[in-house]
Amino acid sequence: YWETAYRIYEDHSLFGVGLGNFTYYLDEYLPDYPLHPTPELLTKLTPEEGRSQLSTVKGVFPRLLAETGILGLATFLGFLLALAGCAIFLAKAKDVDVQFWGQAGTLELIVFLVVSFSFDSFSVPNMWVVFGFISAAAHIYRSSKGSHSEAVNISS
Repeated sequence: YWETAYRIYEDHSLFGVGLGNFTYYLDEYLPDYPLHPTPELLTKLTPEEGRSQLSTVKGVFPRLLAETGILGLATFLGFLLALAGCAIFLAKAKDVDVQFWGQAGTLELIVFLVVSFSFDSFSVPNMWVVFGFISAAAHIYRSSKGSHSEAVNISS
């Protein structure tokens, strides 16, 4: 799957083929290997009456590369880098409650990077909820520091 995604990227390197369109290019870009060692792929590609199968890349980063090109992947990596900055900013705070959010954000980003090798869907709400918590906590903490008031307790 990843090799196929990379082959799609090679032909559509700047913008990709569009989100969700990997499946439509799968047959055309499959490498010339025998399919019998991969029964899952053989089952998905064998047409059968009344059955339509969708194949996905099975990895967030290869999928982004194939479907959005280098620009989409760079944008998403920039987003993850900004979240990492928020988590580090929170982890270095003096308030223990704020540090909690920084540590939780750092752990979430590590878990996301590990898990991203086995799923490729952006519709999984877990990551978006935690990403929202990280960015909201950093925004609230930064706002409270900028106004020179007492630190806002973001854990309540």
